[in-house]
Amino acid sequence: MREGPLLNLRQASSRPFNGNLGEAARGYIPVKVAHLWPGIRLPCEFHLPILVKGEAVPKFVKVFDRGQFYSEQWWETLRVRQVTVLYVEEADYHELTAYMEEFVENRLDSSEMSGEEKSGMLYGQAELLVSRIFSQPHDLETLQDVSRWTEQAARHLQRDSVTARMLYAVFSKDYQTYTHSVQVCLLGMAFAAYLGWDETETAELGKGGLLHDIGKIWIDDRILLKPASLTAQEFEKIKEHPKLGHDQLQGLAEVTESVLEIVLRHHESMDGNGYPEGLSGESIHPYARVAHIVDCFDALTTRRPYKSAISPFKALKLMQDQMMASFDAKFLYKFVQFLGS
Repeated sequence: MREGPLLNLRQASSRPFNGNLGEAARGYIPVKVAHLWPGIRLPCEFHLPILVKGEAVPKFVKVFDRGQFYSEQWWETLRVRQVTVLYVEEADYHELTAYMEEFVENRLDSSEMSGEEKSGMLYGQAELLVSRIFSQPHDLETLQDVSRWTEQAARHLQRDSVTARMLYAVFSKDYQTYTHSVQVCLLGMAFAAYLGWDETETAELGKGGLLHDIGKIWIDDRILLKPASLTAQEFEKIKEHPKLGHDQLQGLAEVTESVLEIVLRHHESMDGNGYPEGLSGESIHPYARVAHIVDCFDALTTRRPYKSAISPFKALKLMQDQMMASFDAKFLYKFVQFLGS
């Protein structure tokens, strides 16, 4: 293993920087170390923010070269150093995602990997895509990446009969817009496969799940991240996100009408008390009815700044006892069965 900055972190003069990078991170994209798999040659350079003693702003230092073999030993070094995120230059983003797509596709065909391991790889790939979409919502190349990923994931979920238990093993329990979107997507697609939907229908639901909250880009972070209950006025602003997302995506070649239905209607309720249009019953697209159930379930079972998570059992009980009128009863009944399968 070659010498490099990681091996010199014992020195008191420098250390990895784990704080808010702010403007220092401009031009770089974060990649979670958990989503870099040992045994590959890296498709681009990777960097680490280092804070040198006496300086206030961290510097990005190259720790891996393009084409360098990422070994188990390197993986262990990062773990011991408690390095959880590395960074690639923005110019290398599409090269990185293309490489990850090919790598994951090859591993999905492996009989030696468990369904949980394969789901974890898809999760990591999707998280990178969603973070990019939320920063560059009109990037057609990234939307094309999303389309290929959902098709890839749909094949895996259909073929390998992925269960909710497998997905829960890789899901985050802390709410972030990115991770929530990935979890709604994967759980929704697994449920669609359970319902017997074909790969095209499953992929469409997944793409809508990944994009369903994109309208929150245009909502003030002071509202989105508020560590307390929202005021009535703040909640009215939150309720704008389905329409904002729909309007920004409408007309893009990679976004179909059924995906737009999910983005716009995932907060509509069967009893007509949802938003943004107060639709009811069969006037709500089936994809949106499924997305509404999965979106609510994931929101209840993850921690947010203003509330603790509740268990899946308690979440389903709450949805059935106090929120039943909001959901399609047939889909909710099947969803309960799916979670217990």
